[in-house]
Amino acid sequence: MATPPKNQQDTINFYDDDKHDYRDFWVGRDYENLSEEVAIRRLLKGQHFSTALDYGGGYGRLSEVLLNYADKYVLVDPSQKQLDIGKEKYGKNPDISYVLLDKKDYVPAKDESIDLLVMVRVTHHIIDLDKTLTDIHRALKPGGKAIIEVANYAHFMHRIKHFAKLKKLPAGPVPVGDVSNGIKEDTPFVNHNAKTVNKQLNEHNLRVETILSVSNLRKGIVKKTLSMKQLIRLEATLQPKLAKLYFGPSIFFLVEKV
Repeated sequence: MATPPKNQQDTINFYDDDKHDYRDFWVGRDYENLSEEVAIRRLLKGQHFSTALDYGGGYGRLSEVLLNYADKYVLVDPSQKQLDIGKEKYGKNPDISYVLLDKKDYVPAKDESIDLLVMVRVTHHIIDLDKTLTDIHRALKPGGKAIIEVANYAHFMHRIKHFAKLKKLPAGPVPVGDVSNGIKEDTPFVNHNAKTVNKQLNEHNLRVETILSVSNLRKGIVKKTLSMKQLIRLEATLQPKLAKLYFGPSIFFLVEKV
């Protein structure tokens, strides 16, 4: 089992390495990508913001979706390589700006200055979520919203496995392996217990408005049998229905600063 890094900054070099291209990760993962887009559209439906800050947004994979709900889009990432890829694709768009995340910062924004923060596929690099949630609360305007995605260790399959072994699910973060891809320095990843994160959000005065269970069909015969259109249609139906069960491997929280 991998040893967790001291903090989330230990993973930065992984995304800057010349041997690694994060875009390759999404080759063959159309279902997962579309599932996340469906979740974001559902959570933000009928809302509009002046600025959307995509925290740890990589090369801007979700930028086209988020720009439908905000006048301005700020891509924030600790990897200069990822930001440069984003600039190549969207650089001439005046509504998009780029911020390199300083190693000592959590959210590069002034107090109460953000009306929408989106953090997708980032928590699996964060051991101490409390510090990050504290800073998200600081940066959000009163009544500001955040979409926080959690890599959920307590998903349905893990619960079955732990039940079979008569073991309790861990409440805290769990190392789930290394990703090396030929890179000298391995990058540990962790999953969180989504129920624990729900409590943490409320403890940090980030009131949970909506929960969605995402990528529910990532494994199994259903994914292999149905077309992509059928998969996404079924996924969209299941996301709110399975939310209370914390069923899927990815849980999306829509929260409001109170």
